[in-house]
Amino acid sequence: ADGYYEIDSANDWYRFARIVENDPTAKAKLVKDVDFTGVTDLSGYVIKSFSGILDGQGFTVKNINTTVTKNFAPFTTINAGGVVKNIKFDTISITSATNYVYVNLLSDTNRGTIENVSASNVTLGANYAAVIADENYGTITGCTLSSIHPDSKHSSGAVTRTNYTGASIENCSVVSGSVTIYNDGTSSDVYGGGIVGTVSGGSILNCSNGATVS
Repeated sequence: ADGYYEIDSANDWYRFARIVENDPTAKAKLVKDVDFTGVTDLSGYVIKSFSGILDGQGFTVKNINTTVTKNFAPFTTINAGGVVKNIKFDTISITSATNYVYVNLLSDTNRGTIENVSASNVTLGANYAAVIADENYGTITGCTLSSIHPDSKHSSGAVTRTNYTGASIENCSVVSGSVTIYNDGTSSDVYGGGIVGTVSGGSILNCSNGATVS
């Protein structure tokens, strides 16, 4: 409708990922909560290169429980001009069964805009973990995270693991949870943070952290 593909199920999300393969500028909106109960292999649901718009309209993606063997995020790259907004995540557990894996709830790399995303009851476990994006080169604004646990062996961040030059994080709140780094001795590059794991540049404005970091 109105040029937007409508998503109301996990199957619809899968179909939209196929559409984006042919048209990275495709647009979609959630029209009800999307329940992933029973879906254990998420590889076909990944949107790899996205320059369009996904508007969650306040609906929730929920009940993801899976173990992965390679890098995972629902969006591999949100490109410049790409927008993901107004979407919630609840009751999510994504862990890695192998070493040197990156696990992120939303995106591996953000070069676009992530706006008004919330997440609650989230557990991530891997060598590297972040809730919103592993690497942020774009804009993340208005995100609210509660009861989140991005745990890793090397580095973690609640909002993003690394913020780069030109990137911005604004008006984000980590209400509760924990960011835990279990140093397994295989890397000297170990770090974590409640908003950002490490800052290579960019700006962080009007953000607050209520998660423990250890």
